[in-house]
Amino acid sequence: MMSRMIAAAAAASLALAGLAQAEDWYPSKWGKDDTLGSVNEISDASVLAAAKLIKTGKRYALGQVTGRSTPAFGARTFELFAVSHGGVIDGTGDPWGDAGFTTNDDWVLTFMGVGSQIDGLGHVGVDHVYYYG
Repeated sequence: MMSRMIAAAAAASLALAGLAQAEDWYPSKWGKDDTLGSVNEISDASVLAAAKLIKTGKRYALGQVTGRSTPAFGARTFELFAVSHGGVIDGTGDPWGDAGFTTNDDWVLTFMGVGSQIDGLGHVGVDHVYYYG
């Protein structure tokens, strides 16, 4: 509970601190109908220029594992179920046919923002005005 309160306070502080610079990002310098923002800066030339900056082959994992224990703001939740044919939640179920055909799938029930808000400024606003308008 305390970690959620700290996260909420940090997000609110960032949002309020950014208000003073609001004119710098809205409206978009790429026009009123723009939906990409800084992605407009990515071009074949900029990708080639960035590739020239690579000095080693070191890789970095950018994915983030999320699950039931991942901190989440407010009422957000994360649930993952293994579901067999027939909708059996526990991953079991009667096989089909003489060959014993079975299936399974993952059923994810979550808010997309659980633990993954790297782009957090677009999700915290003041009076329903969020980063990038």
